[in-house]
Amino acid sequence: TFYAGYVPYNYTALNFRMDGAMVSYQRSNAGAPSGVLTPTYIGEIVRDSTNNDFYIAYGLVNTNWKKLTP
Repeated sequence: TFYAGYVPYNYTALNFRMDGAMVSYQRSNAGAPSGVLTPTYIGEIVRDSTNNDFYIAYGLVNTNWKKLTP
């Protein structure tokens, strides 16, 4: 289950609760990150600001992103 609250536009980090765990992200991208952003670490979470989706890095190549939100 994914829950996120209101975040003012000028915040660079967001904490949210997903499946009972507190998660945070610090980067966003206008669109899916796959093929565009290279993860800085495995487990990094990125927000797609166009579709309000979240992705997690499972590797360190720019195609190693898995969508977390439905």
